[in-house]
Amino acid sequence: MRRLLLLIVPLVLVAGCLETRTWQAAELPPNASGLEGVEQVRVTQAAGSELVLNEPGLVETAEGAWLTGISEADGAGVRIPVTDITRLETRQLSTGRILGNLGLGALVGIVLVSLLILAAVSNGGFIGG
Repeated sequence: MRRLLLLIVPLVLVAGCLETRTWQAAELPPNASGLEGVEQVRVTQAAGSELVLNEPGLVETAEGAWLTGISEADGAGVRIPVTDITRLETRQLSTGRILGNLGLGALVGIVLVSLLILAAVSNGGFIGG
């Protein structure tokens, strides 16, 4: 039984750790329609700093356009001039990763059932044989 757990636990942990969303390059300069429905963006600024923003939005002021959001690092409100953005990425669902997770989950299930059947057979069968 101990060997069974040593095999199953890592497989279950790996299946749960695969992220299904990936960063995808977004259009520069950002526009309001391109940010609709986007929950998170990763911004690279001209100085090279990188920042992840939750709830991104675009605000037009007399000084120009600003990308706004909430910093994932500290929860502070952030406002970045659009002209200072050198790279913008949005978080998107990855079909390949979703299918990979489903395949890995199926594999874990098959291995688990096979090991349980093997353990039952080696201990005298399912019905007290």
